Amino acid sequence: MLFVAERQGARLDIFEVYPDLCDAVAGSRVRVCRKPTLILAMTARTGSTHLAALLAGSGQMAAPDEILNPRSVAQVVKWKRNVGDFAGLIEAVNVDPYPWFGFKACFQDFGGVGGVF
Repeated sequence: MLFVAERQGARLDIFEVYPDLCDAVAGSRVRVCRKPTLILAMTARTGSTHLAALLAGSGQMAAPDEILNPRSVAQVVKWKRNVGDFAGLIEAVNVDPYPWFGFKACFQDFGGVGGVF
């Protein structure tokens, strides 16, 4: 499946991938993850994918994805979890069988939404 990360030559931002995330950041409609959450703060080429695979192998969480990366990764996460918005993603995490929730984020993707988590 191909996900387009650009719109007429302009880069998508995370608020276009999850339109309801603006409300969550503003505090008007926040869905809370009811699980302990591990955020892997990372930069490119640091081994975060290997660490994510090890964490998933523990059976305590699904492999941490870059849920805030608008460059197609967040779109793939929405497709894999069969959700349409950020609230749906959080609800899917809340009902999955794992006791922990984990995701990866690099500084440029995490900046505007850190207060949600």
